[in-house]
Amino acid sequence: MENCYDQTKTQPANAIFGVHVHPANDRYIERALAMTLYNLHTDGDHYRITKFVDGNVESSYLLSHNECECPAGSRPTCRHRQMLPSMLSQGIANTHWFWDRELESAVDINGDAKAAVDAVIEPIIAEQTVTQDTQPAKPWRRL
Repeated sequence: MENCYDQTKTQPANAIFGVHVHPANDRYIERALAMTLYNLHTDGDHYRITKFVDGNVESSYLLSHNECECPAGSRPTCRHRQMLPSMLSQGIANTHWFWDRELESAVDINGDAKAAVDAVIEPIIAEQTVTQDTQPAKPWRRL
């Protein structure tokens, strides 16, 4: 019988965790390490929520606050309708931002938090606005 804990047959997950795992368990570990993100776009009077796993589209559903076309859409609520108010309050509809359900926050495709990016960008925008407001207007030239 082959030794499934043979160190010469380490799997990617084994290298990550430094332990020897049965090769059949690698798919579960890889799935746990996968980054799952959702984005939101308007589609008429509904929203379209799309689930991405490691950058690849896994599923996409039309939804509103009261209904969703996902398999759990017939239930009183589903994860998509639970996420919708948070996604809307963060202003990520029709943008490049994604929703990380585990972190319950908006992130970019690399997983960087929107709040951290905003904290860096907002002072720069505010400084540019002040600079533009304090400069005298240039007179019009007639041609």
